[in-house]
Amino acid sequence: MGIAFAPEHGTTGEGLLRAADAAMYRAKRERSGPSVYDHRDRERSIERLALSSELIDAIELDQFELHYQPKYDLASGRLIGAEALLRWFHPTRGLIPPDGFLPLAEDTGAIHVITRWVIDTAVAQVRAWTEQGHDLSVAVNLSPSSLQDPAFADHVQAALVAEGVASERLVLEVTEQTVMADPETALSVMRRLSDLGVRFSVDDFGTGYSSLTYLRMLPVTELKIDRSFIGDDCGAVDHDIVETIIALSRRLGLQVVAEGIESCDATDYLRSAGCDVGQGFHLGHPVPAAELDLGPTCVRRPRAPGPRERRQPPRQLSAGRAAGGSP
Repeated sequence: MGIAFAPEHGTTGEGLLRAADAAMYRAKRERSGPSVYDHRDRERSIERLALSSELIDAIELDQFELHYQPKYDLASGRLIGAEALLRWFHPTRGLIPPDGFLPLAEDTGAIHVITRWVIDTAVAQVRAWTEQGHDLSVAVNLSPSSLQDPAFADHVQAALVAEGVASERLVLEVTEQTVMADPETALSVMRRLSDLGVRFSVDDFGTGYSSLTYLRMLPVTELKIDRSFIGDDCGAVDHDIVETIIALSRRLGLQVVAEGIESCDATDYLRSAGCDVGQGFHLGHPVPAAELDLGPTCVRRPRAPGPRERRQPPRQLSAGRAAGGSP
């Protein structure tokens, strides 16, 4: 919620509404609750307006690109697929991470066009991998708007048919927020796609208030353990949660994926706990399709670094998810 006061922030109804809107966008971006307008919001509002006009043209100008983060079977090290992550390479602003433009795309409605481009591009990449002899799937993050779009299922089906890709090779990742924006409509769209063979993954599992409630409702085939439970600084309670999620998944016949794996210790633990699939910087960074290593990875512990070797943790390029969001 954005708050503006008269006369400090405006002397007309229109001016006050603009100020309140600018403060609201800051509150949404920072997830900080109600925000009161300040003069910097006006600058951000002008920047936002400029970016929104450029966002519309980004697809036609070929400024978007998908990067793919590999997903491995933890038991064998075999590459089984990749998560598609959207990048915007702006000609003057440089790399704009997803959280820098996807909320804007949601607000302006551009998210529908962007999501369809992501689906088309990701499905075409699966076809390319198949032609190279690689049986891989691709995962795409969905925004709340995607499952409220009556035409979304038709577009997904058309993309799969056009590329000759089997439906089960596409995994759509949803969060509680994605579904609960309008559960009835979302469930209808998901069931239709599930009937076609498209798979659904529950992303960030364990972080929502109603995870078990909507898990019972949804046609999902996979649970994705949130990274907050598997970091190197996690303790016994986090491990208990991970093992409970894995046990629950086994009972429900669901595959378990762990994201955000950043160390040998985390890899070893998840494999021993029975986690099926892993992804994260330790196993592979998001890269353009041409740079993705299509061979197996070694999920065993590598040698210890020598005294002159220094490990620098990689910098996360993105935070937040939506159509091809970030790991």
